[in-house]
Amino acid sequence: MSTVDGGSPPNVTGRMYDIGCNDGRNRINGLEVMSFGQPDFVSPDYGADIFGTGAPFESIYTIKYAVSRYLHGYWDCSPTGVFLTLAIGVNNRGSKVNNPHGAAWADMVNQLNNFIASPPSWATQERVVGAIDAEAGYAATGPSSTRAWADGYTGTATPFYNAGDCPGCPQPGSTMLPIPGTPLQNGWYQDDIWYMSWGNIGALAVPEIYLEDGTSAREWEQLSLWALRYHNSAIGYQGSATEHDACMTPSNVQYCQTNHLNNTRDQGWSQLWDAENGDPGTASSTGSLHWSTDWSWTN
Repeated sequence: MSTVDGGSPPNVTGRMYDIGCNDGRNRINGLEVMSFGQPDFVSPDYGADIFGTGAPFESIYTIKYAVSRYLHGYWDCSPTGVFLTLAIGVNNRGSKVNNPHGAAWADMVNQLNNFIASPPSWATQERVVGAIDAEAGYAATGPSSTRAWADGYTGTATPFYNAGDCPGCPQPGSTMLPIPGTPLQNGWYQDDIWYMSWGNIGALAVPEIYLEDGTSAREWEQLSLWALRYHNSAIGYQGSATEHDACMTPSNVQYCQTNHLNNTRDQGWSQLWDAENGDPGTASSTGSLHWSTDWSWTN
C-alpha cells in the first residue's frame, strides 16, 4: 500500500495508529466523526487550528498523514465483518471558512480513499467522508462562508456530514414561513441549516440532539417538515450526535448539567426517531436513521 504524504508531529499523529487499532479491536462500526477544529490557511497550506492547548495550526498534509495512521491501525486490529465510515471534519468558526478550504478538504478526502483502495486495499472495511460542525453561533458574519465551504467540498464524490445544531429552530405548532424560513442567529435562517444538511448535493446530517427534554430533536424534525413543504423533500437524517462522553470531562460537567445537555447516544437517537415518527410527513424518512454518535474529548 502506498503511503500518505505529510508530517507527523506528536500532538497530532503520535497516537493515531493506537487509537485506530483500539477502535478496530473494539469493533467500532458504522459512522465515526473526527473533528480537527477550526479551518485555517497559513500560506501556502490549508489546514486547521487543532483542538487543544494553544490551538496549533496543522496543515492538511499533516492531518492526512494522521488519518492514514488511524486507518492503518483500524485495519490491522479489526476483525472481518466490520465496516467504518470515518467522517473527518472541521467546524465553521473563523475567517478561513471558504470555498477554497472546502475544495482542499475534499481533495484530502479523495486522496485518503485512494490510499485505502491502493493494493492490497482496505476498502472492504473502511472509507473516508467529510464532515463539518456547522453552527450559526460560530459564524458571526452570516451563513455565506459556510455555504461556500460546502460548495467547495462538492468536488469529491463522497458526501460530507453536518454534525451541527439548529439553534432557535421552530418547535411543533409554530407557523412555517416560506423560504428562507424562520430567522435564527447571526443572519442564519432555516434554509441555511437545510442547505448544510440536505440541500447541498453532498450534504447529509447527523444533527446534534443534546437537550435532555427532546427540544433538539423536535427542532430538527420541524426543519425536515419545513423542507418537505418548501423543498419537496423531507431530510433523511443519517443518525444523531450527542455529547454525553464530552460532558463527563471535569471542566464540562457543571455546564452540561446546568444546561441539561446530558443525553446519551441512545437517548439522542430515540428522541430523533420519536420526533420524526410523530408526523406522517417525516415518518417516511426514518429509514436512513442508521447511526448514533457521541462526542468525546478524551483523545
